[in-house]
Amino acid sequence: MKCAVAVLFAATLACACAQGVRTGSGRTLAAPDDGPLSKSAAAVVSSATFMLGRAPGQGEINRFYRALETAQAAVIEKAGGPEHLPEGFSYAVTPAGAVNPFSSVEVDCLLSREAAADFSARFCRQFIELLLPQYPAAGYAKP
Repeated sequence: MKCAVAVLFAATLACACAQGVRTGSGRTLAAPDDGPLSKSAAAVVSSATFMLGRAPGQGEINRFYRALETAQAAVIEKAGGPEHLPEGFSYAVTPAGAVNPFSSVEVDCLLSREAAADFSARFCRQFIELLLPQYPAAGYAKP
């Protein structure tokens, strides 16, 4: 059993190194030999850490995910539909709590590297700011 766990760990580590490294803050860094990132690679444009409570239950976590989906849909609607959004508009959620991983979560708003370089950051700002009235955030500064 120990051998199988060691093999699984080694395979997971090798896979992570081949695909890039995901940091504790949820950002994906390119593997050293990947060369320059393409313009369509994802870039974190805006990020905030939201507090869900000391010991959030499954219901609270599900409500937060619904709030994320609602905020994303609102940004899409305000833009005039998905065809008017910048390439790669999405988000990533990473548990960030010290004792209970889901007591706080980091939300990264993503765009393609090319879209992140122009005016498109406003979409990510709108997305994060739609969540602020419902969930307290720490470490958020407007991009």
